[in-house]
Amino acid sequence: MKACQPHVSYKTEDIYRTQVRVHIVPAIGRIELSKLTPEHVQRMINALLVKPKRTTRKDGSRKARATPETLSSSTVKSCRDTLRAALNVALEWNLIARNPAASVAIRQSRRRPTIYDETEAAKFIEAIYGERLEALYWLALCLGSREGEILGLNWKDFDFEAGKVQLRRSLQRVKRPGERKSHLDLVGTKTAESDRSVWLPRIVVEIMLAHRQRQSEERIFAGSGWVETGMVFTTAKGTPLEPRSMLRDYHRIRDRARLTRIRFHDLRHSSATILKMAGVPDQAIQNLFGHASVRTTQEIYTHLTLDGEKQAAAKMDEIFGPVAVRVAVKHAQSRPQ
Repeated sequence: MKACQPHVSYKTEDIYRTQVRVHIVPAIGRIELSKLTPEHVQRMINALLVKPKRTTRKDGSRKARATPETLSSSTVKSCRDTLRAALNVALEWNLIARNPAASVAIRQSRRRPTIYDETEAAKFIEAIYGERLEALYWLALCLGSREGEILGLNWKDFDFEAGKVQLRRSLQRVKRPGERKSHLDLVGTKTAESDRSVWLPRIVVEIMLAHRQRQSEERIFAGSGWVETGMVFTTAKGTPLEPRSMLRDYHRIRDRARLTRIRFHDLRHSSATILKMAGVPDQAIQNLFGHASVRTTQEIYTHLTLDGEKQAAAKMDEIFGPVAVRVAVKHAQSRPQ
């Protein structure tokens, strides 16, 4: 794991460590590195695909679920990818002649996210009106920003005259090696492409200015109890906002408005899909969302809504319907009488 430390965040490193400790080492940890084969890796994969999930008790101990629910294919694929990356390092260091995990494939079924179309997105905007974190939800829906990116915003990141915001860090709960408890920390964005400057819709600029005024009033009310951090989204005392607290607030608003129960992250999917349906080019969506490649935008974050599928079918009718009519007429005229 030391080889990956300079290249990934603490949170990602913690995920790698957990995968190695919980899934990989118990399966193949006793096999000598030079004797590890693709068959061993495939057996590990097969075992993980039927391995039951485990839950955490309130006292911190672990237990298997009463009704076993197996690991998702995406979790198993992530374990395979972690092992493959580690073995690539071993390959570079000439510890092995080839990577036994490189040829092992996993049949993965990608979950199609539930999203808000334009109609439900409008209902969501109505539901968040006047809420303390209204501005946060506007940023999630209009910019498609990640949870950590929004919570990590500082007022210095905004240029209201230019109408732009710089997304350069992420607020995450991390637990570094040797630490007993996790804590909130500002870390770098997910990838180099995630560190980006994006344009703000005019309505979002107005919403953000209103939020800054609201925060100024909270600062006065808190008095000497206020902790100045420069953060945009904070507690009533100015300290960084706990992600779990934000999610509870989001779920409360969503359920009160009786909206489709989508995850907070699916607001990002919704944003991309709405932009896609509006005709915004994939390249522009890629830059806005900070994806490493436009392929990510096309394959993961844009999902046709039911109306969009109907529009696509109607468009095909519009294009090829007249052709089909001409062909039918032509063949009818050429038939012997």
